[in-house]
Amino acid sequence: MRLIFLFCSSVFLSIWVSGQQADCQLQKSTFDLYRVESSDLECIARQSSHPNTIFYTFARWCKPCLYHLPTFMSIAKHYDVDLYVLLIDPEGDKMVSFAKDYILEDFPGAKILILKDGVKKGKKNKYREFLKEVSPPNFDVIDSMSKYFVYNKQGELKLITSNEDKEDDPDWRDSKPMVRRLVLPLLQKKEL
Repeated sequence: MRLIFLFCSSVFLSIWVSGQQADCQLQKSTFDLYRVESSDLECIARQSSHPNTIFYTFARWCKPCLYHLPTFMSIAKHYDVDLYVLLIDPEGDKMVSFAKDYILEDFPGAKILILKDGVKKGKKNKYREFLKEVSPPNFDVIDSMSKYFVYNKQGELKLITSNEDKEDDPDWRDSKPMVRRLVLPLLQKKEL
């Protein structure tokens, strides 16, 4: 039953995401996820019907990612925003399948993308290169996971969060204080 549910969720998301991202010319990976690089995030944000788009970096082996995912996914309840989970493992790695299943189990409507494999091999090198490419000169490039990348409708990157944004928060497992302080002020609430 769970496999049927995951399959149906995956098919629905593929149809929905492919229609929404047709103009960005994204290609699919081994695990039926769209492959993206830094410039694709801008395109996706511009194509969105929402005023802001947030990408959240995730890996199944990343403990902060696991703790912070529910907070990330809850943003759409009250804010007019497009949310995407961005997987960072190598495209053909079995961890991608584990991460996808983990996300869809609790959040069947989640939109999941995968970071394209780069010239440099390995997830750490791929992720570091991505962070350098996506970060404007006025942003620090901090090599951490469980990041929020907030884009506006014009495809401009407004915020990148990092583990350093939570230094004053008492519990690293709870990202809500950081999200309330930094992310939510950039977003528009949903109209009732």
